Amino acid sequence: MAIPIRFRTVLAFLVGPISVGLVLLVSLPFLTSPSEAFFGLLFSAMIGYPVAILLGIPTYILFNRLEWTGLFPYALAAAAFSAVLIGAFIVTPVLSSPSSAADSLT
Repeated sequence: MAIPIRFRTVLAFLVGPISVGLVLLVSLPFLTSPSEAFFGLLFSAMIGYPVAILLGIPTYILFNRLEWTGLFPYALAAAAFSAVLIGAFIVTPVLSSPSSAADSLT
């Protein structure tokens, strides 16, 4: 029995943004407290769903219009979006803090 393409698309937009949080929810209770694992899931939902709405849906529509429906275009777009988000939420705050690691190297 094949899964309809619309169902797979909706499921991907529901599960994809919180996939990192789900991995944290499963793995972190063994390492730290369950509340920290739940916080990881909530944080990934707070960041993931807006990004999926603002970037994922327009990318999905564009790729379908261009008939780029394979794995490679989506993987490339995900890598690009990830690099932008890592730069915005991790690299920029670390480099702009007064006691950054870059200052300790000099």
